[in-house]
Amino acid sequence: MPLEEQEIDAQVKDELSDEFYRGISARYEHILADVDVLRHKKLQEIAEKFEENRVVIIHGASGQGKTTLAFRYLREFFSDKSRFKVQLIDSRKHALSIATAIADKADAIGIPIAVYLDISPNDIGWTELVRQLSTHRNIRVLVTVREEDFRRASISGAEIQFSGVELTFNRTEAQEIYQSLTSKKLPAEFLTFEDAWNKFGGEGPLMEFVYLVTQGNSLRERLSQQVRRLEDEVRTGKLSDAEIALLRLASVASAFESQLQIKPLVKHLALTAPKRTFELFEKEYLLRLSADGSLIQGLHPIRSAILADLLIEPIFSPWSESASICLPFIFEGDVESFLLYAFSRHRSEIEPLLESLACYQPKQWTGIAGVTRALIWLGIKEYAEANKQLLAEIYQDVGTGFLFVLDCDFVDAAPGLGRSWLSNFGHTFTPEGRQRIEAYQARQTDKKQVFVRAERWLSSRTQQPTTPSSDVDWSSMAETIFWIGHFGVSWPLAEWLSNYKIDRAIDALPIEILADLMLGMSCGYQDGFSSWLETNRSRLMNRLRQETQTVALEDDGEKLTAHFIVDIQQQNGSQYEDEQEAETTKNRLHEEAVQRCGLLRRLLPNRELYACQGYGHRVWSGEIPFDETKKTGIPKSYLPISWLLSVNSTFRGLALQPFRPKTWLEYTDLIFNLRQAILQALKQLEQG
Repeated sequence: MPLEEQEIDAQVKDELSDEFYRGISARYEHILADVDVLRHKKLQEIAEKFEENRVVIIHGASGQGKTTLAFRYLREFFSDKSRFKVQLIDSRKHALSIATAIADKADAIGIPIAVYLDISPNDIGWTELVRQLSTHRNIRVLVTVREEDFRRASISGAEIQFSGVELTFNRTEAQEIYQSLTSKKLPAEFLTFEDAWNKFGGEGPLMEFVYLVTQGNSLRERLSQQVRRLEDEVRTGKLSDAEIALLRLASVASAFESQLQIKPLVKHLALTAPKRTFELFEKEYLLRLSADGSLIQGLHPIRSAILADLLIEPIFSPWSESASICLPFIFEGDVESFLLYAFSRHRSEIEPLLESLACYQPKQWTGIAGVTRALIWLGIKEYAEANKQLLAEIYQDVGTGFLFVLDCDFVDAAPGLGRSWLSNFGHTFTPEGRQRIEAYQARQTDKKQVFVRAERWLSSRTQQPTTPSSDVDWSSMAETIFWIGHFGVSWPLAEWLSNYKIDRAIDALPIEILADLMLGMSCGYQDGFSSWLETNRSRLMNRLRQETQTVALEDDGEKLTAHFIVDIQQQNGSQYEDEQEAETTKNRLHEEAVQRCGLLRRLLPNRELYACQGYGHRVWSGEIPFDETKKTGIPKSYLPISWLLSVNSTFRGLALQPFRPKTWLEYTDLIFNLRQAILQALKQLEQG
């Protein structure tokens, strides 16, 4: 949707100011009303980052002002009609069609336009949309994402060339914000910055500091007063226990950015006048309903986290009890986010939640896949903790080289690679070094433990999920079927899939999701997939030709080769200008060729080799000595499955986390020492 200028009258501006300073999630209207605080240094940093790359990712913890900063940057640096926000909706095909439309608009007007994406916790495919948008030279992509989701995405520079802006909150910026706020409206309680900063305590997110300065007390103090008043009203009979329970459950869920389904929740709590209850909590800035009135959530994760902390009581209403009650009412698209937060932030209290999870039967494939991914994450975390001492010893010995010392390929993404390197390169070590590595590997616990929880949970599912109704559902079904095949879990897929009319998906699904579905079925539905594939092979090949400009497919029964036309205009947005641009294009051609082979490997997964050849790209004056679009035959094992690779990359992140620098000074010293070691090694090589 376009982010357009509009007039804000005085009354609306006052309302926007009131809700903004109470800590409600930012909207573009808040920027139009100029109720935000200008962060000049951060705005300039974003502008400088866009000089380096077409994609800038703003990341940081909740409450650090990511969305507000992004909206303000768009208004300050881009003109009306040239800034857009893309809603990450269920349909990936729809989102990519929007990207195409925006690219066409950028071509038409001939000036840079900005596209803003605010990443939600349950969107796991946003990186693909960013990559698609970033290929056009007239599009600048601005992304805001929470720190946890940014790390979980594990974006590499090879996938997307981007610059990052990390948001933290410190005393220097707090003083600038205080001065800006006082210029708008002098706080009644704090006559100096020092008073406000001392009251703030020097720790916490930007949102809480702004609330303190503008409201005169801390957000926690204000919410505590509201909670005490509501509890007193329960004692006097003005409110019911069920209404406080509603606030507690919604706060526990919303603290982890999850929404609750209203209808079953109201029935469970036996609320007598739910409409009036929702009106009360909305008026008190405690809860809000979704646009269609089917879901309820808090106004901001930080507000909800404080409310949950105030409403949780270790004896009478412990967190684990509330989390377990929440589980069946959580919107299934948010289940994964809720569980990941719970497993990471309440490790000592998750046993009751896991017991409830054992009986949890999601109705949609999205929920099933979300629970599966969360349980795999928990298994990886527990594995890293079980090997904590071993990892510490190896890190002390070889640093980050422990990733090579141990077998870190948990899913055999590249069969045998985890330990084969020692037999292949072991002769380069001294006998003592080799014995030490073998001793380390002997102490490593069984990798299969990582998947015990997920496998057990999938094995206990008995209810048939509802027919997929969105791209996210189809994608989740593909991943789930893959994992049940990988684990050897028995499900009545022949019956379930026949009811879904899989044949229709060939023409209806985006090509990437269709390819994932084929890959998942080839692993989890082996008995019936081969015959189904042979029946529908020609339709799949025709779909591939239509979507990927493939003019011919060669198939000799072992190797599948695609001959395709390279869309130069789509790759670049205009003609090439210099050698540097040609080199960039060369890399993109290689990426496109490899991606095409990966698509073939998933869409038609019963071949051993995948190859491709591009045409129509040798049109500029500088001749390319090697054709990056020509791949003569990549073995299936060299095109690993992303679902498997994500397990290995998650372990690497969790295993390295305890050894990461805690401060920027520590990080700087580490880099300086590394450079010194490299220079010393180079001098030794030169002397040798």
